[in-house]
Amino acid sequence: MAEREQHEDVLQTIRDLGVAALLTFKTDGVEDEDVDWVAPLDLERAADRLRVLVLDGDPRTDKIVATYEASANKCDPVRQELARDLQDVASIAKFARQAGAPVLTLEVNW
Repeated sequence: MAEREQHEDVLQTIRDLGVAALLTFKTDGVEDEDVDWVAPLDLERAADRLRVLVLDGDPRTDKIVATYEASANKCDPVRQELARDLQDVASIAKFARQAGAPVLTLEVNW
């Protein structure tokens, strides 16, 4: 999380691309009332939208991809890895939506 907070330009790009729902998170020390909870459909759409932009090589995603690359597994090209992770997020959000969850967040643990 510290890595992400050091890149306000990346966070702003995420907002500018209309995928700010992806910024939701909870981790150790973050109380539930401090979380920016999002609707599952919003998270699903944000993940799908960013995934398409990343796979299309949209230059607006270059900063996002570069930041992701800093901790990527590097088993595959970084855009493919990020797209796969975004697909996972979309799948989780879809499951939550279909299960009737009104809101959700992403939990970050290490």
